[in-house]
Amino acid sequence: MESGVTVKLSLAEFHVAVSTATIRMIASESLGCNSATTYQRTYLKRLEEETIGACGEIAFQKYRGKFFVPSVNTFHREADVDENIEIRGTANPKGRLIVRENDDDNKVYIFTIVYGDKVDLMGWIWGRDAKKEQFLDNPDKRREAWFVPVRKLNPMPPKYVN
Repeated sequence: MESGVTVKLSLAEFHVAVSTATIRMIASESLGCNSATTYQRTYLKRLEEETIGACGEIAFQKYRGKFFVPSVNTFHREADVDENIEIRGTANPKGRLIVRENDDDNKVYIFTIVYGDKVDLMGWIWGRDAKKEQFLDNPDKRREAWFVPVRKLNPMPPKYVN
């Protein structure tokens, strides 16, 4: 890990992440939405990506000593946490934090790397600071976005939570 802090999720917390992901998928499907509009995903891929996101949200709240309350179908109307914190996650240990055009410049984006029961909180950045030319990329040739490397993120305060 380049920087950041590690949060360990219990089996019960992981179950909450999977359940949250499933509820989000069902609610989204009932509205005819697939939030990743630029490519088609199988149910299994959607479940994986939604679970990674929920694990990151749970880990961040655990790190803060707060109870996790999941949101469903807020789609940029509400932040993931509090009024201005968005959690972004990946299972790729070499991944980068992704910020898109429709992401709020005045929100904080926390980057997480999820390894199942362990989540590394890698750092944070303001949306406006992420949207710099140097981070603009389109690696999958699907949708241009800003991809911020871990070394450019502000560090998380050191803390380990069991």
